[in-house]
Amino acid sequence: MTAAVRHAEPTSTEPTADGKTTRWPRYALIGICAVGTVLYGWALWSHGWGNSFYTAAVKSMSLNVKNFLFGSFDPAGVVTVDKPPLSLWPQVISTWIFGYHNWSILLPQVIEGVAAIFLLHRAVRMWAGEHAALVAALVLALTPITVVTNRTNNTDTMLVLTLVAAAYAFTRAIHANRPRSRTKWLLGAAFLIGCGFLAKMLAAWIVAPAFLAVPEDIPQA
Repeated sequence: MTAAVRHAEPTSTEPTADGKTTRWPRYALIGICAVGTVLYGWALWSHGWGNSFYTAAVKSMSLNVKNFLFGSFDPAGVVTVDKPPLSLWPQVISTWIFGYHNWSILLPQVIEGVAAIFLLHRAVRMWAGEHAALVAALVLALTPITVVTNRTNNTDTMLVLTLVAAAYAFTRAIHANRPRSRTKWLLGAAFLIGCGFLAKMLAAWIVAPAFLAVPEDIPQA
């Protein structure tokens, strides 16, 4: 990547004909994130308890630090859940703060879903500009499977967030001007893929072929 042509990161404003700037892209992004919040969190308390297997694990994990760290399914800490516990940790922390309720278990999913929308916009904007970034964010927010997934406490919401965050960090590395900064962002992308592994194991590696396929010499747009 040392020979890649670097680009300055776009701003959230666009110039008008008279040389002034408009802030509509920023307001559009806020609106898209608001739509995602409403879709994912609508009647949060009436969504039920999500995946009962993970909901039971959250209850057990909230009892002590050992159960929390190892993702214990049972209160005695003998059996663990079927995946690493990263996706359940925010749910446990939420129950520690708000109490053990169905909405407190599902609330982190809403936050993670909206965070993924925001980071996807930021990543796409560096590659294809503001308009494409807004379209990408809107598509992610409105995709039916995204809405359904973010209304449950399955591991996919955390997986998507970590991989979108990894894509953002990788994009920042591609566009970095200094080798040290580039290395920092590449290590950040690797760390976030590792976090995705802690959410849903090898499913996190789905982005690796796309990252490896990025050429060293990227033509300037």
